[in-house]
Amino acid sequence: MGGELVSKRIRAFLRDVPAFAHWYVSEHGGIKDTFFRSTRTITSPSEKFLLELGGALRSRPSGFRERWSALDRSTFSAQQQYLKEIPFCDLEVFRVLQERIPAQSDIHLANSTAARYVQLFPPRHDVRIFCNRGTSGIDGCTSTAVGAAWASGRPTTLITGDVAFCYDGNAFWNPYRPAALRVVVIDNGGGNIFRIIEGPGSDEGTLPYFETSHDRDPADLARCWGARVLEADGPASLDKALDELYGAQDELAILVVRTRADVSPRILKAHFDAIRANVASPSSM
Repeated sequence: MGGELVSKRIRAFLRDVPAFAHWYVSEHGGIKDTFFRSTRTITSPSEKFLLELGGALRSRPSGFRERWSALDRSTFSAQQQYLKEIPFCDLEVFRVLQERIPAQSDIHLANSTAARYVQLFPPRHDVRIFCNRGTSGIDGCTSTAVGAAWASGRPTTLITGDVAFCYDGNAFWNPYRPAALRVVVIDNGGGNIFRIIEGPGSDEGTLPYFETSHDRDPADLARCWGARVLEADGPASLDKALDELYGAQDELAILVVRTRADVSPRILKAHFDAIRANVASPSSM
């Protein structure tokens, strides 16, 4: 049900599960064989399907919920311990943003680094999260956030990268710039996602053909559109900038956070290794 799965790790895991059947539930029908195991397409609103399914099921003791909850707690604990030890990097920036973005607001995520990082943290239920995931591209990420914020009137934060921000800078050319819109640009030197995903990230020689390295400053572009610009390059400056970003002000504000392209991918990969090393398998719980 719902939209695309962001995590390639989860998709790959489910594709390899034996005797796995995939039912796709959609109000509009169609086929979405995400796991290459599609056995049934059900044309129905999700709520109606779940109500009918729930009425037909019979529970039985299994201990699955207890094991799953124990694994979840163990994973969260291992992650929190690791986060205490890392330097300033993309992962740390997203951790802070998860805590600092105000409740009862909207969050828009650009493709594709932002969408991947946010899912690494426990979901917040006091905000609404939007992402153009599924069209897998940076086209229109900023324009979507600007238009949605203008139409909804809700406090809105766009989390984006330097390439996506520069690519869609014309989102700010018109007078419809919501005063309640806040933009956080994580500037790691261009296309850092290709240092993370398998393939390009394993061969330094091919990176120039994938990455979009540039000498443009997102802060200069933000000033071009008349936005209030804040900058940060470490924990202290980030905390101070976020205080100002979400303080009382009635104008578009853009925060540019500088991180190192050579540090963030290494920290992210070590993040997964640390969790694996400190979490017991479900079968042993």
